[in-house]
Amino acid sequence: MPYETGPLALIFISVCRFYKIKTIGIQHAFIYENNPMYSHEKFATNENPQLFPIPDHTLVFGKATKKILVKSGYPPEKIIVFGHPAFFHMDQIKNSLSFKELDKKYCVSLNSKVILFTTGKLQRNYQDTGKYNHDEEIWRHLLKEFSNKEGFHLILKPHPLENDISIYEEILASFSATNAKIIQGNLYELIYLSSLIVSVFSSTMLDALCFNKPVIRVKFGNEFVSTIDSYKVIQSTELSTLSENILNVLSDDNTRKEIDVKRSFFIKDQYGIPENEPAEILSKLLEHLSQ
Repeated sequence: MPYETGPLALIFISVCRFYKIKTIGIQHAFIYENNPMYSHEKFATNENPQLFPIPDHTLVFGKATKKILVKSGYPPEKIIVFGHPAFFHMDQIKNSLSFKELDKKYCVSLNSKVILFTTGKLQRNYQDTGKYNHDEEIWRHLLKEFSNKEGFHLILKPHPLENDISIYEEILASFSATNAKIIQGNLYELIYLSSLIVSVFSSTMLDALCFNKPVIRVKFGNEFVSTIDSYKVIQSTELSTLSENILNVLSDDNTRKEIDVKRSFFIKDQYGIPENEPAEILSKLLEHLSQ
């Protein structure tokens, strides 16, 4: 199961437990401390099936995630560090992307600095997570500072579940920008094509780090300090100084080199990349569950 905390998944786990069918969950996104989907204390057993159901085993990306879940009360023997399957054989992924002529596919000059902005449904048409307009503000700021600016190209990549993007389109139209696009395309292609990624809080920031791309996180107000912040692998900024920080990151080789060293540790700790014999790990787990 690629998503083990949703209602359908919980039904599958419960039914499989009843029929003595083994289940394996696979981490599907960034798991942070006190994440409500993973903040449970009592788990279902054969004696107490009414408690919260979890798979027989859950494959997580990195050691950091296992520490968080165990600290939250998850049985350590059920959590297995596996790595992030989307980034196995990273060199082959990059090599494959290099042959796709992405500049022609997305009509972007190879000489341009491409700023990729990934949204998180933080706009007025999506209030399931609160009444925010952060993504709107960022998009407007980026267009104000970089629209029609020579040597720069802006791409807004909406959240996969963000079907109503009319607000972004209206903002884009108001600037008449010839160097900006809204693209609901392949995330990894867009990251590979980009010079820098901007977001508020998204797993795309971690994905970008796997491609060795600099990341800027825009903060609004007194927000919590995330796990990502503690590694110091991304730049954090307020909206008012976003453009200034973008230019600094793109021009400062020393800052990027310092972050590169920390990034390698972060990717290994959080995503288990480069991977460590995942086929062998899975084979041993399946053999154990079949006994």
